[in-house]
Amino acid sequence: SYVKRSDTETVMTFEVGEGERALVSTAFNKAYPAGTKLSEIVKDLADALGITVGTVIGLQVDVFNFGQSFQGSAKEALDKLTKKQGLEWSVQSNVLQILPLTAHLGEEAVFLDEPSGLIGIPTLENGDAVKFNCLLNPKVSPGRLVRIRSENVNVDCKVRKAKYEGD
Repeated sequence: SYVKRSDTETVMTFEVGEGERALVSTAFNKAYPAGTKLSEIVKDLADALGITVGTVIGLQVDVFNFGQSFQGSAKEALDKLTKKQGLEWSVQSNVLQILPLTAHLGEEAVFLDEPSGLIGIPTLENGDAVKFNCLLNPKVSPGRLVRIRSENVNVDCKVRKAKYEGD
């Protein structure tokens, strides 16, 4: 956190990540024999972090034919499990979700244009990412599909990262 003072106000800013400390500091050192179901490992990881398993889509491997071992943080274990399969994970309201890079939660898209909460002009970054600002909307969260309509951007995209600011 940091504090910024001016003549008329004091602003204290906190940057937080949900479960971030637990993800980095929770050790996950465990070995699994051949035939272990991936869903069992995901459940063990969630239990170690004190969270529940929510939406899990796209697991390509159901059972490991060979033993699997993990040594390090829970975050490293989740990265190891998902990256090889083209998946990404996040924690929302103490619930773990795992999705394919190219898929979303499947819920109805959140529509954003100027009258419905889009603020300013969205920008394209790195050729495939859209950065935008909108009014606070709890439906705009990682994994959710957003339909953005503006004069220079007309796209449907999955939210990968959300930063919330407010007074």
